[in-house]
Amino acid sequence: MADYPPATNITTLGAVATTLTTPALSSMTLDNDGKVFIAVKNGSGASINVTVAPVKTVADSGGNIALASRVVAVAAGALAFLGPYPPDIFNNLSTNQVTISFSAVTTVTTQAFRLNV
Repeated sequence: MADYPPATNITTLGAVATTLTTPALSSMTLDNDGKVFIAVKNGSGASINVTVAPVKTVADSGGNIALASRVVAVAAGALAFLGPYPPDIFNNLSTNQVTISFSAVTTVTTQAFRLNV
């Protein structure tokens, strides 16, 4: 697992220019304060899945129930924006990071953004 590059901060209203980069691995971690979202561009000829798995479980009378992963299909040639992800549901408690997995990375580019307006 690799770390995402630091999120690009968006601190004013208006446009932000950035360069999307190829993920280092198919599973990456990202510092998450609940204001972070990611852009994913699928340059391949087939759909890919981006998965964010929650770490929180919900207790009920039968025991703990795991929450479902968020799986987003990004169509061939499409650009998708994912997030934000509530830290209390998605973050690893010891690292304050969320884990994002890609079903393929060869022609995928991505960038994290933090909304600070």
